[in-house]
Amino acid sequence: MPQIVLHVGIPTLVEWLGHVSMITLYTALHNLSPVLEPFVDNMENKKEKYLWKRRMEAWKFGSGNDYKFD
Repeated sequence: MPQIVLHVGIPTLVEWLGHVSMITLYTALHNLSPVLEPFVDNMENKKEKYLWKRRMEAWKFGSGNDYKFD
């Protein structure tokens, strides 16, 4: 059995894998944002446009891509 499993335990490792999976998903969705943005910008329904903009922001922040290295 790998040493990490013995050190942190299976439940903690499974929980961590869930977080890493979501970061991966949000990163993939954030990478789609530039493709979707022109369509969202041209939406006539202001509510839908607002929701899609906030959704794309959530992908950016959830993926960690809001951090700027100086």
